[in-house]
Amino acid sequence: MKKTIAFSPLAAALLVGGIAGCKKSANHGSTGPTWTPGSDIYIVGSDSGRAAYWKNGVETVLGPGAGGGITVSGSSVYVGGVSYKNGTTELAVLWKDGVEQDLTDTGDAQASTPLVVGADVYVPGLILWSAPQSYAVYWKNGQLVYIDSAVRSWASQIAINGSDVYVLGAIHGSYDTSIIWKNGQRLAGASSGVGEDYSQIVFSGGNMYVVGGQGYFINFPNEFILLPGSGYRTSIFLNGSDIYVAGDWEDSVGNLRSAYWMDKVLYKLPNYPGTTYSAATGVVVAGSDVYVVGFAQVNNGQWAVYWKNGVEWTLTKSGIVSGATLGN
Repeated sequence: MKKTIAFSPLAAALLVGGIAGCKKSANHGSTGPTWTPGSDIYIVGSDSGRAAYWKNGVETVLGPGAGGGITVSGSSVYVGGVSYKNGTTELAVLWKDGVEQDLTDTGDAQASTPLVVGADVYVPGLILWSAPQSYAVYWKNGQLVYIDSAVRSWASQIAINGSDVYVLGAIHGSYDTSIIWKNGQRLAGASSGVGEDYSQIVFSGGNMYVVGGQGYFINFPNEFILLPGSGYRTSIFLNGSDIYVAGDWEDSVGNLRSAYWMDKVLYKLPNYPGTTYSAATGVVVAGSDVYVVGFAQVNNGQWAVYWKNGVEWTLTKSGIVSGATLGN
């Protein structure tokens, strides 16, 4: 069963500038990895201030902006994110097969991972009215739906379970509190504590999986902490009975380093020489291959990278990766 992974567009939207482009192969140096036969790996993010995604290492540039999340449905590729207008204004957008649909026309807004259910397309995000006021929203088939009246809130993930619509996001107060909304109401018992920023929600086998903070929940309040107790857990992928979680951990001097966990066992990921920190933002499994995606600070540059079976590869030396998914 395919699961879509994504990172918050709030991180993806940090990169601006750059020039237009078309397609190019990932920059692996002299040789690149062999992608899993029979599977398509999609990675989304930004490259030199341009929203982009990579299919098996081949880049498609979408335009000035940043990709916040990606979903593949049938033969179509959906990317939610932001489009930069006039150099400064951020519009929430949905790209379908490379064609941009503006979800907003004025003001600043952001969109994250699309969800396709039958003929319906849901896109979570936020509307920024007047800094720092923002409102958690989602768009259904391009129509705006407000989720919460809190004046500093945002939405980053959406999931459908039966006829119920679940939205994952946060409300900012003295600290950010992660929230799950069920059909527009805050889900009782699912608000986070300090340091437990939820990043993804998935339903499978009648259970609700929520990842964030230092571990993940299977329903609430059943929490599973992933050691070491530092860093952040950002994404989850269910592969049969195996549970994969991506995230990072803190080294001995407090720098974040990428990692993933398989059934609670930690696998630390290597970094290029000159890397000061790295963060894993997504994980997918294809056959026997494990792909972890993320970004790293290398020699004062921010690189979009991924790891296949523990080997690090570069997508661009000026970008960020927000997440990944498998093709159908």
